[in-house]
Amino acid sequence: MSDLPTSASPTAPVPHGTATRHRRWPRSRIAFLAGVLVLALVALVTTLVVATRDHDDTPEQAATTTTTTVEAITTETTTAQSTTTLASTTTTTAPTTTTTLTPAPVTVGPTYPTALGRHLVPWNQIDDGWTLVVYDGCSGAEANDPAVVYLVDPVGTRYEITTLPMQDRLPGAPCWPQQHLLDWAVEGDVALLGQSCCDSTVLELLDLRSGDRTELVTTSIGSAGLTRPTGAQLVVSGMVGDDATWRIARYDRLGHALVVFEEASSTDTGWIPHHDAWLYTDDGTALVLGGGWTDDAPGLEVVGNDGSWRRPLDTPGLRCTPLRWWDPTTALVRCHVTGTSGLESLWLVPLDGTPASPVADPGPDCPGLCGLVDAWPAGDALVLRRIGAQGESRLERAAADGGVTVLPIGGAPVGLDTLRVHDGRILVVVRDLGTSRAELVGTAADGTDARVLVPATGGTHGVCSAAAGATGTVRAW
Repeated sequence: MSDLPTSASPTAPVPHGTATRHRRWPRSRIAFLAGVLVLALVALVTTLVVATRDHDDTPEQAATTTTTTVEAITTETTTAQSTTTLASTTTTTAPTTTTTLTPAPVTVGPTYPTALGRHLVPWNQIDDGWTLVVYDGCSGAEANDPAVVYLVDPVGTRYEITTLPMQDRLPGAPCWPQQHLLDWAVEGDVALLGQSCCDSTVLELLDLRSGDRTELVTTSIGSAGLTRPTGAQLVVSGMVGDDATWRIARYDRLGHALVVFEEASSTDTGWIPHHDAWLYTDDGTALVLGGGWTDDAPGLEVVGNDGSWRRPLDTPGLRCTPLRWWDPTTALVRCHVTGTSGLESLWLVPLDGTPASPVADPGPDCPGLCGLVDAWPAGDALVLRRIGAQGESRLERAAADGGVTVLPIGGAPVGLDTLRVHDGRILVVVRDLGTSRAELVGTAADGTDARVLVPATGGTHGVCSAAAGATGTVRAW
C-alpha cells in the first residue's frame, strides 16, 4: 500500500522530489510543552516588573523631597537643589526677590489737608475720575509755605506727589511768583507746571511717580501744554525774539523748537490776527488751533502734528476756542456770539469739516462776559456751566425733553471751574470770588450728595489750579 494520500489537495501542492508524511503528537507531550511555555512567560514578566520598580524609585523619591522655602520679606535670592536622573531630568526653582518701597514724605500742618504718601498711589487705577491739584500756590505772599501737588481719587483720597517751594518776590518786580498746573498727560504720568511772575513764566515737567521736576524753557505771555498721548514733548505759544513775533510751536524737553505751527508779527497798528489755543487729538497725530485776542482772529483749523498739512473747520462764531473732545471726531468749542457784547455759546465741531451744531441755548446777552462756557454729557442729560456778568457761575442740568434745572451749587459770589463728569458725578472747583479760596468738590449729576474732596484749610487759598484725568484745552496763565 502506498504511503501517499489517495487524493492531492489543490491548495497545498507537494514540491517535486519531496515525500511528506503526517505524524500526530501525543496529547501528553503537547500538555507538557504548554506548561513549560507558561512557566517561562511568568518568569520573564516577574523579572521585568522588579527591574522597572528598581529603576523608578529614585526619581519619585527626589521629586517628593525637593523643597524650596521663600521668606515673606527678604532681599536674598533662594534657589532649590537640582536633581538629575538617568532620564536627564532637572528640577529647579526660579529665584524670588522681594523689593521694599521707601515711604514718600507727606507735608503736615494746620494749613494742609491730610494725605497719603506718593508710594501708595495705585497707578494702574488712575482714570478720568482722578484729579491733579496744585494746593496753596496762588500767590508767593506765603513764601514760607510751599505749594503742594496732590493726586486725588474719585472719593477724595489724597496722595502728596511733591512740594513746590515758593520764591520771594524778585527785587523791583511788581508781582509775586505764582504756581500753575498747566496740563496733565495721564498716560505718561507727567504734568506741566508754570511758575509765572509778570510777563515771564518758567515751565517745569513734573514726573508724578518720582516727584522730580525738570526745568524746560522760559517764555513770555502765552499758553503751554503737553503733546499727546504721553506728554513726550510740549507746545508753547508766546512772544519770541524781541517780543515782536507771536509763535505757536512744538518743542522737545531741551527747549528746541521742532515744528512751528503758526507765527504772527506785530505792526504799527497792532498784531496780525492769530490763534492762541489748541487741542490735541488723543492719538497725538493732529491738533485743532483756535481762540485769538480779537474778533478778527482766524477761524478754527486742524493741523498735522508735523506741520505738513492743515485744513479749515466750520467756525460758528468769533474767537472759537477748542475745549475738549466730545467724542473721538468731534470737538467741544466755545465761541463769542457775533453781534453781542460778551455772550458765549457752545458748539460741537466735527473734524471732517462738516457744519457745527449748537449744544444748548446760550441765553440772553449781557453787558459783560456771560453765557455758556462748558458742558458735559451725563447719561441722557447735559451738565452746563453758565457764567454771569459779575463772574458768578452756576451749573444746570438740561434734560432730554428740554427741561432745565439749576443745581444747588455755585451762584453769586461763587465761581466754578467744571473739571469732569465721571460715572454720574461732577468734579468742580468752587471758588469764593471775594476771598479767592477754592475747594475741589464732587457732587452727583443732580447736584445732591456734594462732598469736599480737597478743602481749603487754615486760611489758605486752597486749590489754585486743577486738571482732571482727561484731555482738555490749554489755559493761558
